[in-house]
Amino acid sequence: MADRLDNGNRALTARILVTRSAPGGEMLCRRLAESGWPVLYGPPIRLEPASDPDATAALLHDLLPADRVILTSSRAVEEVLRLVRPELLTAASVIVPGPGTARVARRLGLAPVLHPEHAGTSEDLLKLPALQHVSGLCVVLLAAQGGRRFLGEALAERGARVERVHVYRRVEQALPPDLLAAYRDSAPVITLISSGAVLEALHRQLPDTLRTKLLGWPVVVPSARVASQAVSLGCSCIIEADGADDDAMIESLGDPAVQARLR
Repeated sequence: MADRLDNGNRALTARILVTRSAPGGEMLCRRLAESGWPVLYGPPIRLEPASDPDATAALLHDLLPADRVILTSSRAVEEVLRLVRPELLTAASVIVPGPGTARVARRLGLAPVLHPEHAGTSEDLLKLPALQHVSGLCVVLLAAQGGRRFLGEALAERGARVERVHVYRRVEQALPPDLLAAYRDSAPVITLISSGAVLEALHRQLPDTLRTKLLGWPVVVPSARVASQAVSLGCSCIIEADGADDDAMIESLGDPAVQARLR
């Protein structure tokens, strides 16, 4: 349940700022609210389909089947299956970042699907046996433009021929004024960050007077790599969750470092 702070004569409730794009961010908000946390929702990035679906579908038909196909999110699964038949994907080893994306993939006709047991980070994907010995193999990486750069680079270093297809887009969007007002009036705020791109977009968009909250209050990140980005931006209380999935983010709220800042 939410922690109460005594600040003079006022009891303030710790709020959670969820920054994950819809629809996943909305689902996380509901889970947090059901657990008693007051929630703010402010994704600085929205997801949109590929800008040229016909060209993207043609590229997929040229590249598939491949030795490995990595679908980097539930949105990637949904978008690619609007463009090609499941059979083109399942001729390869299909890999997704976690159980939640695997459930979406199976529901939409992809099986079998490989995934890490919990997390959802590029680091966790790279630990999978199917991605250990990929020298000379063709790996098709289905992601948003600019997404999962580290994953693609790491696989190329292992000798894979990595083909990226941008099956959806990340578009930066302005934080709404009502969210900024609620953020200004809330103390403390615990920010849940799902990726480095989201962290950078949020940092850019917050006015200077509000950015101090992001830098001073707990920030939950999904990996050591994103934690390093948070350090470089000046965040002073960084909690590394055990992955990017909802369970890991929620579990991180019990971290002693978070609780210490809320007393």
